[in-house]
Amino acid sequence: MSFFSVILVTYNSSKYLKESINSVLNQTYKNFELIIIDDGSTDKTKKIIKKFKDNRIKYKHQTNQGPSKARNFGIKISKYKWICFIDADDYWDKNKLKVVCKFLSGSNLIYHKLHKKIEFKKKNLHITQSKLQYSLFQKYIGSKIKKPITKNLLIYGNKIPTSSVTIRKKILKKSDSFDEKLRIGEDYDLWLRLSLATEKFIFISENLGTYRIHNESVTKKKKHITRLIMDIEKKYHHALNKSEKVLNLSRHEYSIGRNYFHLGQYSKSIKILKKTFYNGSFSIKMKSLISIFVIIVIKLIK
Repeated sequence: MSFFSVILVTYNSSKYLKESINSVLNQTYKNFELIIIDDGSTDKTKKIIKKFKDNRIKYKHQTNQGPSKARNFGIKISKYKWICFIDADDYWDKNKLKVVCKFLSGSNLIYHKLHKKIEFKKKNLHITQSKLQYSLFQKYIGSKIKKPITKNLLIYGNKIPTSSVTIRKKILKKSDSFDEKLRIGEDYDLWLRLSLATEKFIFISENLGTYRIHNESVTKKKKHITRLIMDIEKKYHHALNKSEKVLNLSRHEYSIGRNYFHLGQYSKSIKILKKTFYNGSFSIKMKSLISIFVIIVIKLIK
């Protein structure tokens, strides 16, 4: 019989925490422990957790040290051989663990689709464009990664949502778990390291949970996130040939173009987006085209 250690890291996410915890406790598959690591929250997090009277919950508090340190702490105190992750503002379908059980044999990492739930309070053209993009191309996150895993992660980016992941603890520990020096992209870095050790990545095409996109999650994005992700990927560039490195670079150039878009620097944005339209993968081409179209509309309105 398979048992899971579910690790939920939270930091000032009291608004969403109850729903996230309930989605784990209400699983139809009951053989699990829920390890909640409070990474130094200053809101009502502790009060909310203490209201749950379930002996499967293991609650630990630490000073704020970032998600990597918190998840590694959870892994260290976990009891079972399969580790699942869920973020405090996401939630699972009630049959998630039951479905995952069917894919454990012969795998080291299992992941699946998550439905995107957009909860922006304010409306503007940038958010309208984001909603259009999600509606056309990104109703969910998580998609199958072809082999070789390392190469395709680098070309197409992180297609593995953390809140969907189940990992065999033995392979996780062999790969040294999360890099505690990283506060951004730590999950992506781990998937890349794991892909060098094993290609037994299994994708489940069902939507087995929900990933929230909201004002708080957007503001957590660091100004230099693109540069930080590029720095992470440099460690794995040996897996790419010259043309593949161009596709990898185009993905990041698209992000830079989008940043200029949000800053209202439309001329700079269009210049970069035209380049990514010609050099990028199909998905980057389509995203670039939508962004260029929205900029043209904005200029016409003005």
